Amino acid sequence: MKMSFRRSNDQDGQSQKGPAARKVISLGAAAGAFLTFGLSPLLGAPVAKADDFDFGFEELLDALFAVDPSSGQGLDSWLDNLNDALQGSWTYDPSNLALPGVDDAALPGFAPASDPFNLAEWYQTNIYDPAYEWNQDWINGDTFLGDWTVQWDNLLNNLWTGIGGEGILIGNGLDGTELHPDGGAGGLWFGDGGDGWDSTEAGVAGGVGGVAYNGNGGDGGDGGAGAAGGLGGSTAYGIAGAGGDGGDATMPGTDGGVGGAGGSGTGFFFGMGGDGGDGGAGATGITGTGSNTGGTGGVGGAGGAGGAGANWMGDGGDAGNGGTGGNGGTGGPDGGAGGAGGAGGAAGAPGTSGIYGAVGAAGAPGDPGSPGASG
Repeated sequence: MKMSFRRSNDQDGQSQKGPAARKVISLGAAAGAFLTFGLSPLLGAPVAKADDFDFGFEELLDALFAVDPSSGQGLDSWLDNLNDALQGSWTYDPSNLALPGVDDAALPGFAPASDPFNLAEWYQTNIYDPAYEWNQDWINGDTFLGDWTVQWDNLLNNLWTGIGGEGILIGNGLDGTELHPDGGAGGLWFGDGGDGWDSTEAGVAGGVGGVAYNGNGGDGGDGGAGAAGGLGGSTAYGIAGAGGDGGDATMPGTDGGVGGAGGSGTGFFFGMGGDGGDGGAGATGITGTGSNTGGTGGVGGAGGAGGAGANWMGDGGDAGNGGTGGNGGTGGPDGGAGGAGGAGGAAGAPGTSGIYGAVGAAGAPGDPGSPGASG
């Protein structure tokens, strides 16, 4: 589908506003819509330094002046390629965006994607990650504004809760604890979800990772002995948290805990699914008495499913691996046969991708346990 451009009513000025100019206007409108939707409130904002301006203005100017504006052909060709990319061509290749005669390395902050056909990875590397780092620096008071940003965030958050708002506007959610296992939600404007609590108690599951709205979801906590890992936190725009690992079984003959599922990218535009957690190992079977057969080893826990990517740009999360089956118990001392090894845990399912993205990698099933020795 071609992008339509409205013709100017000023016929005299039409010859001076050729295809390149109209495409620049269209690109500006697209950028305006992008910022209006608030996909990242501080997208690409440079960190200024009073005594060391290392943003790369010199390199940027060199790159811009490398294009000959008198010909117009190079710029128009570049805009044609950019126009096709913005329309979401299935053959999208970020290398098409290179300015003629300009080395990409001269552009500050540009990094080629590992897979030229994966728009989601390209967007994460070149758009999301730099904005995310800036947001985290803001939250932690590490920008050129120093601790002022922390004070500002606290003021905003207090005003928000003071008028009855839930959660926080800017900031990272708290990590889970034994008393409150689940991680807290990230800020409504930006911030990460907190990580779930890693259980230290047998049979108690790990905490669930906190959700994020513009940021990364929290990771699920690891399960206690034989217990499930916590679910990864989902995100509306960002990278979802990984599921926690299932706990290894410790009681003879019991099964390992299942891995937690990765969080999902729940938004439409961009979001990466979280990886599923690995299943826990099954425990060794009980030792036989007398001439009795040793007990069967516990079954390995199943791996957690990878989280789904966002509808448009998003990779699915990788599936978790199944846990190893427990070894069979030793047979009784009076000639008892050894017990059978436990089955390995099943691998989790890989996460589904968006229109532009890759399906998550498949997990591996766990190895079965070995038979127990005879008595």
